[in-house]
Amino acid sequence: MAWSIVGVSAVVEVASGDITPTEPTGAASGDLLVACVAYRSNVAFAMPAGWTEIEVQNTGDTDATDGIPSCVMAYMVRGGSAPDYTFTRTLGDVAMASVVAYRGQSGSPLGVHSSETAAVATNTPTTPGLTTGAAESLIVAMMAAGDGRLGSVFDAATDPTTASGSTPNTTTAPTNGTWIIRLANFTSTGADTGLSSADAVRATAGATGTIQCTTGGNPGRHCMAAVEFRISTAAASDGDLAVTLDPITLAATGSVTMRGSLAVTIGDVVLSATGNGPGGPPAQAGAGSSTSLTAAFKTAFKATFAAFSLPEFPGVDGVEHLLDELGNFLTDEFGNQLTGRVG
Repeated sequence: MAWSIVGVSAVVEVASGDITPTEPTGAASGDLLVACVAYRSNVAFAMPAGWTEIEVQNTGDTDATDGIPSCVMAYMVRGGSAPDYTFTRTLGDVAMASVVAYRGQSGSPLGVHSSETAAVATNTPTTPGLTTGAAESLIVAMMAAGDGRLGSVFDAATDPTTASGSTPNTTTAPTNGTWIIRLANFTSTGADTGLSSADAVRATAGATGTIQCTTGGNPGRHCMAAVEFRISTAAASDGDLAVTLDPITLAATGSVTMRGSLAVTIGDVVLSATGNGPGGPPAQAGAGSSTSLTAAFKTAFKATFAAFSLPEFPGVDGVEHLLDELGNFLTDEFGNQLTGRVG
């Protein structure tokens, strides 16, 4: 499975208090949502329900000279309906926020992460490099500006090494070895700040080296954060999926992530299910789950049907008996997770 980008929400700005970024257009159940918030002062934001805080730097001030920003990065995997997007705080200074939606993550996507606030004013803020734990990991980085500055170029010292351009790109899929800037905004409201983010894919597990962002204008004590998200290793289908199994050897292996309907063919018998395949998480019924054939399932199936003989039940009665037995077996294995029909 490859990474894809669903959308980037427009940057939202508030002078103080809560901030509510909008949902990226096209976001759907199972998508990875990454929220980036840049703000001035040290009044921290509380996470909305369902969101996990990844990194936070909360040492910001409201000084107009060599200003120090604060920043927070959070994520969640979207459910069947839009989540709460309101990050709450009491008062504080100017804040900016945006959400990027991706597809392709594993069931437990969060990997390593880091953040850092520059010790002195600079035009090249950095965050410690990440040592990714899996191939094809998505690296997402953000920069919060201490004054109204744009983050124009993102790169890493080791890999991914190809620097981003300076113009935001909201449609090109995350790319091996190359950074793509997704947003770059600034404001002169309040104590001033700016928000930029970018992503890249590291083809193999290993060290990125220091991750940095180049900013325009006067230097500031900007802060950065970066995070690894791990890719799904399952085969994928955004439409309907059909799987044919040998009823004796059950040669199919692995797992499949799907968003559409599932049809399993065993000989001339077709069992179909819509929404989640068997084994999908009940909380996301209706879209984006995974189904797999375990060794225990294979063994049980062989034991139940390897010696089954239709001649014992000739004609229509034999077929009906086979289907009854198959239905009972699948019900025992999957319970209410499989709703099937024969056709």
